[in-house]
Amino acid sequence: MKISYLLLFALFFSASVCGCGASKEPAKNAVEQRPPISLSPMARMLESDLRKLEREVTPSDTALINRYSLRRRGNTYCVSAFLTLDPPYADGELEQYGVLLQSVQGEMATALLSIREYLRLIDSRSLKAIEISPKAELR
Repeated sequence: MKISYLLLFALFFSASVCGCGASKEPAKNAVEQRPPISLSPMARMLESDLRKLEREVTPSDTALINRYSLRRRGNTYCVSAFLTLDPPYADGELEQYGVLLQSVQGEMATALLSIREYLRLIDSRSLKAIEISPKAELR
């Protein structure tokens, strides 16, 4: 009788332990588990302006071009930025998001970011932070 109670307890315990994981949602992939990219105020404003624009930046968007000091590079506009990389970083990893790294020192980098791929870069969570400095006004 004592053995049957022990067997019953063992079966109940093993079923409850093994069954715990079965009801959980599938594990998220690595990108979804990364925290969102931290954006400086100017980087956040650029994100907002591009979402509102809902199209490619063209030469007629002079206010936007001037506000963020956008530079034409090939057939797209770029913005200068400071990036905090999310280690481990592999050379060429950010090229798919239109990032042209200019210099890298540890986790910090200076780069040109393609405006065409800017929103996709933010959504990718491939970086820790993006900082865009306000345009310096000389008086």
